[in-house]
Amino acid sequence: MRFENGVLAQFVCGFASPFRTSMESIGSKGTLTVPMPFHLGKNDKFYLQVGDETKTIEIPDQELYIGEVEDMADAVLLGKEPRMILGLFESARTGKPVTL
Repeated sequence: MRFENGVLAQFVCGFASPFRTSMESIGSKGTLTVPMPFHLGKNDKFYLQVGDETKTIEIPDQELYIGEVEDMADAVLLGKEPRMILGLFESARTGKPVTL
């Protein structure tokens, strides 16, 4: 996918290939690799490569969807606005990313 601002995104997926999940973000100054992006808490390390140097970034164990669950609980139990849902609606309406 090529975005209007020149950013390029690509992905590979398939049902007949061996199981593999990873995410790699490549920028002008380095690369960030997340070996298991959908299982945070089980794999708590990211890798940042800048030039020839690779730095390991350790992420504290956490439940994968805890932010969304807490946001919805606050909406139901405390009457707060559901930020995540409202953010999704706003992004869909405007066609732009929304900062929460």
